[in-house]
Amino acid sequence: MTDDIDNTLLIDLAAVIHKNRVETKTESTLPDFKDNPDLQAKLSAVFPGRDILNVRSNPLNQILPSFETVWWVALRLFMELHRRDKQDEIETLVAFAQHPTDAQLKTENENGISAKFLVKEAFRLYPPTRRIRRTYLFSDNSPITCTADVEACQIDEKVWGDAMKFKPERWKRARVVQDLSFLAFGGRPFLCPASQDFGLRVVGLISGVLLDVFHDEWVLESNMVEDMKELRSGERLLNDRDAYDGVFLDLNYPDHLQ
Repeated sequence: MTDDIDNTLLIDLAAVIHKNRVETKTESTLPDFKDNPDLQAKLSAVFPGRDILNVRSNPLNQILPSFETVWWVALRLFMELHRRDKQDEIETLVAFAQHPTDAQLKTENENGISAKFLVKEAFRLYPPTRRIRRTYLFSDNSPITCTADVEACQIDEKVWGDAMKFKPERWKRARVVQDLSFLAFGGRPFLCPASQDFGLRVVGLISGVLLDVFHDEWVLESNMVEDMKELRSGERLLNDRDAYDGVFLDLNYPDHLQ
């Protein structure tokens, strides 16, 4: 990819990737990449000259892991803080984005909230990987598929109390059972490599940059009534892949500037 790629091409690629990712959860059969001309065209436009049909050099190898997880939770965190309009929390995450160090990640504001607490609460309430499925085959028996419901563990009221609320302060005094129920990065001994704060820092950086760019004069809007009800309710946002497709940022000028 070159530095002078048109943003429109990036948006088109993101849209078709999102469409395909949503369809993987709703369609019984989907075309292979080699039979998906729309995705091929959008990918080639952003990565001209790359052999996208080569399995090893296909740019999707680098794009999909972050697209599937990082952007999902980063946007939920951005939306959550933007609609809450708690300036101290926004400033805490922006401060980390401006100085993304380990020390800044853990620095608490005057209310005892750190960027780490904010991001970790986003991963708890909006896990990008909601369920993990594994199929096992023992000797000649039929395959057995087991499912770990990550989302259910992380919003269980018996463990978290007011589990459906975004409360970053809960991480200041998290109990052992809560730490064990936090499975956004898997569980021991199969922890994701990003579990050592790397994943938290990436999401915090992205969300912090967005909050730094889109200040109070920008408001979350949607042409869909249900979207606006949910955004204004203060309740937990939907965590479905295709939720809030119609939400956008609108520049809300003060009356004297209109």
